Amino acid sequence: MVRGGLIANSRGRSPSEDPKGYAIQERLGSENAVRLAKGFATRGFSSIIDAFDVGVRKVDAELLRNLRPLPVYKVRLTASPETIATRWVARGWGRGVPRSRLMAAVTRQIRSYAKAQGEYDCTVDTSTLGPGRCVRTILAHLQP
Repeated sequence: MVRGGLIANSRGRSPSEDPKGYAIQERLGSENAVRLAKGFATRGFSSIIDAFDVGVRKVDAELLRNLRPLPVYKVRLTASPETIATRWVARGWGRGVPRSRLMAAVTRQIRSYAKAQGEYDCTVDTSTLGPGRCVRTILAHLQP
């Protein structure tokens, strides 16, 4: 599985405070994910890539075309708001911020992200399942 970087945190700002940084990091993550998936495919392996360039639908289509003729399924990995808040604090953002303000920022980010994502073939909450179970859930959902 390949996922974008730690959005905006290196500058000490939340993702919702740095939409340009968010877009740049998402684009780089998506480009690298496509390269990895194609490389693995040449050796007979399948890949799972989470969330292409959220909110940039034309770029989405371009990257998806680059994966053809491989089969493409869109999968969204997510976590509970509490888990996201805990991860933000562990990564350095939100330390000392009142819990209500932190949760409000997380909620805004989740809503913004969900609105921009569009339709997915499968959604998995990674805060409730371990890595192996996440993969099995995705594969079971996508199998015809």
